[in-house]
Amino acid sequence: MNRNCFIFFLVLFLFNFLFGQTEFNVKLYDENKIYSKVEIENLFPIERELIQAEILARYGYIFEDTLLQRYFLKQIWYKPKSNQFPSLSENDFKNYQLFETYNRVNERTIWENIKKFKPTLDDVTKSYFSYCFENSTYRSIAKRKFKLKPFNYCYRQVFYVPRLELPVGVWDFERFFVKADFNINDYIIFKSANDVRGIIFRGYFSKNGRLLQMDEVGVDPGINLGELVTENYLDEKGRIFVHYNKYCNEGNFKEMARYLDYDDNSIKKEILFIEDDDYLYFQISTKDYFIETGLRKKK
Repeated sequence: MNRNCFIFFLVLFLFNFLFGQTEFNVKLYDENKIYSKVEIENLFPIERELIQAEILARYGYIFEDTLLQRYFLKQIWYKPKSNQFPSLSENDFKNYQLFETYNRVNERTIWENIKKFKPTLDDVTKSYFSYCFENSTYRSIAKRKFKLKPFNYCYRQVFYVPRLELPVGVWDFERFFVKADFNINDYIIFKSANDVRGIIFRGYFSKNGRLLQMDEVGVDPGINLGELVTENYLDEKGRIFVHYNKYCNEGNFKEMARYLDYDDNSIKKEILFIEDDDYLYFQISTKDYFIETGLRKKK
């Protein structure tokens, strides 16, 4: 019985290793081509840095950044040799230089990675809603919970489709905010409401009625009063694809964010970002690979 169980788990492990979401044989860099400007610009800054680092890692380069070195040590193809810059092939050198033009100005922040997704809010209408999300059939594809940085995992449990409800506000809501934040229509909404506890949503709608962004605004005195807690960016189907927590109340980190790239009925790519004073940590999940590492902030 024990032998049969061993064989079963061995076969299961080998199957997952060969055909599942790999963590130990990740290769992002394609050495058989010269990357175009469009290809590089379509990548997240963290992906650009990993690809550039992988060029060196394939030559056995040993990285000073502890988390980056730990990530490559997990790869079965990586053979550490030296911390001296290697002699690169012609293709590798060209690609390294192309990525360097982008990576040399990277700030290694969450905002740098998600700012391109923020919708333009110049010509929008605002409405307010209670704190509520729909349950969803979409599920995280991450191989496991984040290990590198302790944090309150409820920050990750963001549902994907908001349910819009009438606001439950307070009679004297304007005392919570600086006057410049709201126009007269906002005050009318809150004056006619009754009670708010914790957080409310401020939705931004385009002129054709599409919801572009939902901000979570705190209303707890002494905790998050008037603070913009999160920004949530929505796709054309009304699903949240960027959740940006700007006001983390727990854990010794500054901000966190989550990016989701959808198929019709599932998530095909998921990135979790966590930022503190020293590192930008991240977890990248696709159906093919799983990455968990971080980059030391530039001083």
